[in-house]
Amino acid sequence: MNPTVLATDADNKPAMSLRDYKPKVYRLRNLPSQVDRLLAAELLAHCLNDITTADIHIFSLAKTVDQWESPPTKVATLTFRKTPALVTSTHVYQEWSINVAGSPVPLILDTGFAGMTPLNDIPPPYHDYDCVVLSGLASHPMGSWQPRGGDKSFMWIRDVLPERIPFTRFVLYGYDTTIAESNSFQTVLDLASSLIQVLMANGWGSPTARPFFFLVHSLGGVLLKQALVMLAGGGSRETFLLDRIKGAIFFGVPSVGMPISHLRAMTEDQPNKILINDLSDQSNYIPNLEDQFSGISYIRRMKLFWAYETETSHTIIKLPNGSYSRLGPRAVMINKDHSSMVKFTRGDELIPKIANKIREIIDLEGIRPQTFPRVFPKQAVGGGGEEEGRIAYQTDYDTPASDPTVEAETVVWDLDLTTQSLRNPESHSRLEQIEDKLGHTLDWVYEEDTVGLTSWLRNGKGIYWVSGKPGSGKSTFMKFICSDHRTSELLHDWRSSSRQISAKFFFHHRGSSVQKSFEGLLRSVLSQVMEEQPALRVLLGDVLDNMYRERVKIDRLGNLEADLVDLLKSHGVQIISPILEKEKMDLRRNPDAKEELRRVLNSAFDGRSMLSEEIERELLIEKNRLLHRRVEDLRGVIADFQKARLRDLPPEVNLANIVAKWREQMGMELRVRRFLVRRNIPPSVHINLHIMVLVERHFAREHLRQEIEMSEWTRRALEEAFRGLLRQTIFDLDLCLFFDALDEYDGRPDVISAFLKDVVKEIPSSRTRIRVLFSSRPWPAFREAFGSSPGFEIHKHTVNDIRDYCIASICNNPEPDELLLPMVPDIVRRAQGVFLWVKLVLRDLASVAAKMADNVSNLGVKLREALDSIPDQLDDYYSAIIERIPEVSRWGTYVVLETVSRSESNLSPADLFRTLECSNCATFDDGKDDLLLLEYRPPSMVDDRLRALSGGLIDIVYPSKGKAYAQFMHQTCKEWVEDLRFKHIVLGERANATWQNGHSFLAKYYFLEGKIPNPFIHHARLAEETTGISQYSFFSQAPSSYLRSQWLLHSDIKSLLGLAICYGLRLCLNDVIQEREFINHVSEPLFSLLDRALQKKYYSVAEATNMGKTLAENGFDIQRDKRGLEGLITRMWVGTRPAEEIVALTKTALECCRDLEFGIDWNGVRDLKVLHLCTPELAQWLLERGALPNSVNALGETPLDFVLRTDQSPLAKVGLGYQHEYCRVLLQYGGNLLATSQERWQTVLRRFSSNGFDVTDFPGSEGLADDRPEERSHAGNYTV
Repeated sequence: MNPTVLATDADNKPAMSLRDYKPKVYRLRNLPSQVDRLLAAELLAHCLNDITTADIHIFSLAKTVDQWESPPTKVATLTFRKTPALVTSTHVYQEWSINVAGSPVPLILDTGFAGMTPLNDIPPPYHDYDCVVLSGLASHPMGSWQPRGGDKSFMWIRDVLPERIPFTRFVLYGYDTTIAESNSFQTVLDLASSLIQVLMANGWGSPTARPFFFLVHSLGGVLLKQALVMLAGGGSRETFLLDRIKGAIFFGVPSVGMPISHLRAMTEDQPNKILINDLSDQSNYIPNLEDQFSGISYIRRMKLFWAYETETSHTIIKLPNGSYSRLGPRAVMINKDHSSMVKFTRGDELIPKIANKIREIIDLEGIRPQTFPRVFPKQAVGGGGEEEGRIAYQTDYDTPASDPTVEAETVVWDLDLTTQSLRNPESHSRLEQIEDKLGHTLDWVYEEDTVGLTSWLRNGKGIYWVSGKPGSGKSTFMKFICSDHRTSELLHDWRSSSRQISAKFFFHHRGSSVQKSFEGLLRSVLSQVMEEQPALRVLLGDVLDNMYRERVKIDRLGNLEADLVDLLKSHGVQIISPILEKEKMDLRRNPDAKEELRRVLNSAFDGRSMLSEEIERELLIEKNRLLHRRVEDLRGVIADFQKARLRDLPPEVNLANIVAKWREQMGMELRVRRFLVRRNIPPSVHINLHIMVLVERHFAREHLRQEIEMSEWTRRALEEAFRGLLRQTIFDLDLCLFFDALDEYDGRPDVISAFLKDVVKEIPSSRTRIRVLFSSRPWPAFREAFGSSPGFEIHKHTVNDIRDYCIASICNNPEPDELLLPMVPDIVRRAQGVFLWVKLVLRDLASVAAKMADNVSNLGVKLREALDSIPDQLDDYYSAIIERIPEVSRWGTYVVLETVSRSESNLSPADLFRTLECSNCATFDDGKDDLLLLEYRPPSMVDDRLRALSGGLIDIVYPSKGKAYAQFMHQTCKEWVEDLRFKHIVLGERANATWQNGHSFLAKYYFLEGKIPNPFIHHARLAEETTGISQYSFFSQAPSSYLRSQWLLHSDIKSLLGLAICYGLRLCLNDVIQEREFINHVSEPLFSLLDRALQKKYYSVAEATNMGKTLAENGFDIQRDKRGLEGLITRMWVGTRPAEEIVALTKTALECCRDLEFGIDWNGVRDLKVLHLCTPELAQWLLERGALPNSVNALGETPLDFVLRTDQSPLAKVGLGYQHEYCRVLLQYGGNLLATSQERWQTVLRRFSSNGFDVTDFPGSEGLADDRPEERSHAGNYTV
């Protein structure tokens, strides 16, 4: 069999090195997926025909990284013991195509290793990570990592690392790194952009992608840094890809540039001299890149390691034969042989060290706070790897008596309120922005049989797909058919008894999250269906029921009936008589809130009065807030309520007392006590404890019900409700769904495609039948999923519509139609069905005509020249529009387009204009002055200025309701601005020195305005995350008085340090500490600010913990901020069990403490030590650090005394298991009782023992009598 040589052009060679280099390692692609190494060698030998299998040594065989390839193939790396004639007949660094009999694709043999080369295979269940390997300047993707010399049988990444780092796939990435005789124009930016595109194309940007890390050498490290900076500033897909990157090891990567005189001699006037100049130590490119990269990697907590050389490197010199060699005089580029530092040989002692660093990188995801799974409690034992003297934790803090199988009680939901909560006015606002069709355009869709829309609407099933190019009028078409009466007529079948309704959703990527998300689609459809058919609202109730049952089961809240039965049985009362059963059922019923309130008011006012009726009316409106609030939150609620609704109450009317008595009458405690009195059960300590826990559990269930009913709809709940709609059996339902712009969905196209295909499947027992008509661009994922579905490509049917549009537009404008009308056929031909292109062309031609109104003699020629100069593709057209804007105005263009692109909310023209004016301010005072001196301009002038700077790519929208706002004229404009090269297109060479983006501009503007804290927080944080640069130099110039007066979220912010802590500006915080170094002397309550930020949900607990660690590492002492520690401890005990993340944050705060014995106040008890209030885990950590186990509070109670107090200790309310474990830890470290009686201690021991907890080693447990039924406490059943 004779192989066929495909590529012999030396100009197309991939990664070329020095001309005299003789590579001996080959890559073989397109191998069938079923072959192993032996079969691969046999196949190649058979195809080449002049060598045997024994002449081929295959070192690796792995599946290609292309997840879209079908059928999948494999890639091998190999050497030849005998060189086949094929590879000696042509030049090196080439690619050969080898035909295989019976195979539609040839084998590809090459030596360049361009693109992705996998080095090992991992079975999918065990494939956890990927490692991408980038080589350096003038290197080979494979050879640069191999030892010097002729033997190319060893490559440490391929042959050693897969064994040392299991579950990880290693992949080489080859790119053009040639220096000499290169025709490449690529810059570092181009190379980084290509890397990102390759990663995206091979699935690393997909939701199922594995996390990955990098090994990079020399230029490869610069390339990676640039790629990370570009990803951080990109859109949602780029950010997702960035989130998957866990770290990197950098081998000899420059951070300040390097001497390049010898490289300049090689490049001379070659196109790649731009790349070489960027790497120079005389250029600012590398230092600027390093600043951004450092900030981005710090915020994202990437694990980075740096390998440096310890020897100097030879420079490259030109030999007499014209080739190049590293034999020139030594120059200190970096401090070692730069090339050899990654050429490890077999057994090199550095390989295990590198492997250990990789383990540190990939272990980042495995770090989690210690969890305590709910299993039966067991005795803790030492040994088994525990350090001597360290206490082994039990695996559970819950009692076995807490039965999670008890069913939750039935709940009645307000389904009208629930349906109303689904509505979102933004979901349909997109319709207002879409242009209506012109005249009779698009009417053909109901007449042309070839389109098939009419027959599908009448009798079709499944999916109908309207595809089209960007800007081809798909949204206008969808708006038209959704509103046209002919659609409704065709959908209606008079013969069917089914209820026939339709719903629509128009995706809008330039809009808010609800307008472009899957959740927004579900909310909109469910809302429309429930409004149209109220009988289906019971499906929403089913979802709330499931949420309630799940939460009740997780929190082990059981139900009221089971709690009452346990209460009675534990005190010897058997429910056997009908009277007792009736009383129990009455107890379960909630009393009438109105009746009980009236009784309280009649008592307070000695009967009915106008004032009591007014109070009754207002209190009933706020019933849920007032009756189901926790006592500690109630005072502020009542004060706010009185101020807003009953501010004119006479001073003698105590509203708080009225509410308290109403709550008492409505509360469970009073009813239970009355019930027990009627049953002649006397009060006791055990009864009081049992009632307290029962009431707490009842309150927790009521609070949970209200929380679920008022909470925001989650994606999980929406999906469950939609599944219920698909499976409903209430009545026959025919539902037609119209979805526009599926390509503007903010997730993966394959995910939304799978959803549509699932929706239209018929479910055997369901009475719902669904059809879907949608529009989108013809993306590959949509073509693959819906290519066989009925539908049409709209841009192939709109030639006449575009002609009519052109003629109508020209005739309705003052421009000379006798010159423009002859151009219509050419415009129609070049438009290729894209209405948006036509709109832009007509606008440009009108502009030319308007400018030459005084010189019409040459107008025809100018119009033709203008039309001929316009590019056919929209992206090129947008670039051409920007190129027309004068260079002096380009900064304004960049600011306007960037700001609109980054703004999450609709930005008014005035705000956008003011943002522009202060964008270039270097100091706070300059910014303030610019805004103060900014002259008033009429809205029309502002609009014109913004349109001019944006080249018309920005529209000013004036909605029927609400204020005007700026947005891109089309989705393609936004996509063009979000392109990774946008900044360089607009700013040119200035781009490398520009780190600011739209978030930076908006953060500065909102900081200067000082009125709207939430947008400032959002953009200031995103500015750091997307640029890697803090805005410390700008913020730090604001006087402290300005911060105190403007940022009144609370009065503790007194400086930029406090602002950075409160709002989560981590890079700014680092700059404050670095510049001022006074954190150990500050008086601001920094952890109080952290706690307040958590309350406001400015950032997550994990982020707060990272901020806290920064404070601890820089010497802040928590004793200066006792209130902050008290707040964290209070937060730690909110809920049914301690929040593990808050425990970690509290531990971080205590790391800032020099004295673990300082006192704090908590819940009215003074001088408590932290040990009195912590979890068992935290207690052990404190005791190991030297905390005293018998420190006393103001009442003389040790931690062991305090934990037994049911009225104050938080541990007494979260489960008997926590209390038992805490006691065990304290006793292990010598804890004693000072204020607790022996009788009380014995009672506690009985409770532990009777609920299955081991007390063998507890003092006083010797001879512990068997539990008597009347003494047994079932508090374990009542974990709150």
